[in-house]
Amino acid sequence: DSFDNVIKCYRLSRQCLGEIVSACEFMDSLCMTSVYDNLGLASPLEDNHPFYFLVETSGMNQEHDMEKLETCIERVFETECATDGVMAASRDQAKHMMSLRENIAPALKAVALTTSMTCHCLSRICILSSKR
Repeated sequence: DSFDNVIKCYRLSRQCLGEIVSACEFMDSLCMTSVYDNLGLASPLEDNHPFYFLVETSGMNQEHDMEKLETCIERVFETECATDGVMAASRDQAKHMMSLRENIAPALKAVALTTSMTCHCLSRICILSSKR
């Protein structure tokens, strides 16, 4: 529900996941709503949220990486810096989540909004959001 919680999620993700973090990205509700409404892409979460934080991981040991990711997600929810989230269960889901981020600029352009800001984050995908 706040940008401060996005920062907390970022710090926790970097702390918990360490070497397997490939990218972390932040998106706000305007970006995500534009992607849903203007490009018809479906949200991986049931509710809309003011902020979204995506984490991409890539490690060499899938079992170890999954254990670290699950532990991190638990800590994120325990500290209440996120109140909703989903982790890709397949490569197709990961591609879909990545497409949400990749399609922000075209979605905003569709409604004639322009921005020089870029977002950055996704792969063994996990989207976390905060809303209270």
